Amino acid sequence: MDNLNLDKEIILDINELKEYLKNATLFSDKFFRFFLQNKIFKPAEFLIRKFLNNDSIFVRNMEIQKDIDNIGGRGIRLDFYCEEIGENGEVIKRFNIEIQRTSEGAIAVRARFYSSSIDSNSLKAGDKFNQLSETYVIFITEKDIFEQNQALYKIQRYIEYTDRQGNIIDLKPFNDGSYIIYVNGEYKDTSSDIGKIIHDFHCVNPDEMLCDELKEPALYLKKNEGEANNMFEFLTKESRENVEKIIKREVEKAKADAEAKGKEEGKKAGFFETAKKLLKLGLSLDQISEATTLTKAEIQAIAM
Repeated sequence: MDNLNLDKEIILDINELKEYLKNATLFSDKFFRFFLQNKIFKPAEFLIRKFLNNDSIFVRNMEIQKDIDNIGGRGIRLDFYCEEIGENGEVIKRFNIEIQRTSEGAIAVRARFYSSSIDSNSLKAGDKFNQLSETYVIFITEKDIFEQNQALYKIQRYIEYTDRQGNIIDLKPFNDGSYIIYVNGEYKDTSSDIGKIIHDFHCVNPDEMLCDELKEPALYLKKNEGEANNMFEFLTKESRENVEKIIKREVEKAKADAEAKGKEEGKKAGFFETAKKLLKLGLSLDQISEATTLTKAEIQAIAM
């Protein structure tokens, strides 16, 4: 089965989920997000420690699909968010882990926006800027988007020191606490810890994984009936919330388009476009009809 087809927007059937789990790898978005939150095996902590080469990190406050709203601007939804807490209860590091199957989804400006959005959501009114924690946005990409065959690409800001002709003679870290890491999913050298991790991301069968820290939670999720039910409960809730948001967004867009055109036929055309999108997402005829006011017959005609 093509893994790219595993991560469709909605899974609302337990048997469909079980089929999904059979074929899922750690590159499968829904599987990976749920996998990371395991509090028994702590795979998120293991990965972050390896990616940052720091075994002293302890992650807390894990959250799947964390929404960060931006009044008057574009909000984001983080795949997986967690924090490291200091001795006095303060957040000292914030981590966002994203799975990106395509290079387009991991472009540099997206990483910049995610990092800045986390920062803007970190301070309260009256907080000082030096209270900002370190932030790490980690993109795990299926392709080597920089094409330099590095296991990890680590990005931070630097100060340029130049000679009188403007040639760079030295670079020193800016130390603003903002870091971006790209994990190259095409890296093949399994002699390193990162290489072993990347190998494991491609495994459908957890028994073939090289890292016990990833193998055990993957087996637990794939083989444990209770965990499958927990995942189904989570995905059902998540899917319904997504459906509500999608319907609201698409209907508002259709209404706005209709108002701009100022004609009833424009409104109808807008709802037809909305219905096409909702059909692709797997919504039922009843849901689409209620959202768009189109009849079931009109929607069925679109689907044919």
